[in-house]
Amino acid sequence: MPTKIDATKITDYMYIGSAPKKDDPLHLLCNIVVLTAVEYQPTRDYWEYVDVVRAPIDDTIPMDAFDMKTAKKTSEFLADKIREGNVVLSTCAMGVNRSSLIAALTIMNLHPDIRPQEVIDLIRATRGVDLAELGVNMSPLCNTSFQKFIKKQRN
Repeated sequence: MPTKIDATKITDYMYIGSAPKKDDPLHLLCNIVVLTAVEYQPTRDYWEYVDVVRAPIDDTIPMDAFDMKTAKKTSEFLADKIREGNVVLSTCAMGVNRSSLIAALTIMNLHPDIRPQEVIDLIRATRGVDLAELGVNMSPLCNTSFQKFIKKQRN
């Protein structure tokens, strides 16, 4: 029997969650799953009926140039896919930082008028509630390097 998917709806087209399990029915939630955890990159056929985007990002401070480029290019790609009508689940190990980074940048690509702090606040307000219920004592986007990178995208 499938388990409950750890995913929080941020917008009609974007979810954030922790590393999905093999038996999670992701196709009921989204049609694209993004795997951002370097340490969690299952094989291509792990889930049926969803496209997998691999964007491994290290969760260290400070962000290096490779991770910055990966985050930026992935969010641009996802924004294009969402414009085509797709729904995305952005994941990392715990669904706290890397997944939130990609979600924030993607939302900013789709909405050029939104301020970086508004996106950070939106993600913290929505994903933070679910994390607290799961017993995770962390705030989404608590990685200060990710916060700075998000804010730089509008400068």
